Amino acid sequence: MFAFWEILCKIYLMNGKLFSSKEDLFMGAVQDFKCNGCGAPLPIPKNSKGHVKCPSCKTECVIEGLVKNAEIAAKENINSGVPLSATPATLHRTLISLLSQSICAPLDVLDKVEVIREERYCVPAYCFYCNGTAAFTYEVGNERSQTYTVNRGDKVEVREQTRIEWSPSSSTAAISTTVFASGNRRLATKIEKLYANFDPNKLVDIEDLTFPADVETYNCDLPNLASFNEYVAPSIEKALMEKAVYTISNQNTRGLSMGGASIQKDTVRVFLGLYHVVFKYNNEEYSVWFTGDGEKAFSERLPEDIQRKNILSELLRKRESIQLKTGGLKFGMYACIIGALFTKGISLIGAIIFAVLRFKKKKEYQAKLDLAQKEINEFEAQSINAVKQFQMQKKALRGIYEEVTGDANAF
Repeated sequence: MFAFWEILCKIYLMNGKLFSSKEDLFMGAVQDFKCNGCGAPLPIPKNSKGHVKCPSCKTECVIEGLVKNAEIAAKENINSGVPLSATPATLHRTLISLLSQSICAPLDVLDKVEVIREERYCVPAYCFYCNGTAAFTYEVGNERSQTYTVNRGDKVEVREQTRIEWSPSSSTAAISTTVFASGNRRLATKIEKLYANFDPNKLVDIEDLTFPADVETYNCDLPNLASFNEYVAPSIEKALMEKAVYTISNQNTRGLSMGGASIQKDTVRVFLGLYHVVFKYNNEEYSVWFTGDGEKAFSERLPEDIQRKNILSELLRKRESIQLKTGGLKFGMYACIIGALFTKGISLIGAIIFAVLRFKKKKEYQAKLDLAQKEINEFEAQSINAVKQFQMQKKALRGIYEEVTGDANAF
């Protein structure tokens, strides 16, 4: 069997690229290229920048993807980035986690998904080190007490009341944060979803930043200022608003109004690695994007069981309806008790009886609410149990990651 794979791997070519092992054939990880001169496997040295001399026939070979990578790095003054360092096991684990997030996912999704393709991209981007400030105004409410008199003819009654006195106030919100944004418009949304709040301490110096020889590098077509205005400034302004709300959260306030934000920034140009994995479920294709370390992923669309979604919506609607009725009963019961305190005789007895009946009714609704929540929990448990059962079997997703079953990091 081993000899068979040796022969197959030596002759299996795809787009002029040679698979060097059984693992490479399954994973789609192209490690060696074919020499243009003699056809021998062509190893790609670190930092070759796309120009490689064949060790067998000394032919000068050009790897277009790495040439483009090097040209963009030089042109855009890129000095660091995030490499494509995820293993198939890591991508497999993260993909399972993503497919398991929604309780409306089909219960058989992990058994029927087939991973059919993995692509690797290198995206020019910006790392913005930002300091933002914004002034804001609001009104503070202070409780004031005052007395007044009521003339009842035979006597004068002194009463006390409280009122809220509003006074204007102002303050300043300030934040320091790091935001990554794309230098390529086509992949801007993917970079925003995966890298916006990425830890800059994980950046790798350009001298140590390596990408697979088959990586596809995108051009930098989104200028620094445009990228900042479209993808960074709005997030800074939102963060400043949240900071202002938090600052006054322990006070009685109203009328919060934010002034214009002032944002100072330092910019570092970087390369960000992206994995793009395509899988099929019920003959439909779905795309998932991963960070270069494979630890974070997102997809704009995932398999969904419409019937399960409708059942969940009905269960949530049922619970909400009971919660509203329970809240109304609670308010009515308190109103009756308060009313009873200020009434006498038959009215007092009637109010107490009514309050007791409302209390019993409330207990009935609470029992219904508990049952509704139990039904929701049991519905969620169906998805949780399906995932646990899949993971306990140590069975990989079908397709190009089938060989990761021996790696504990794959589940």
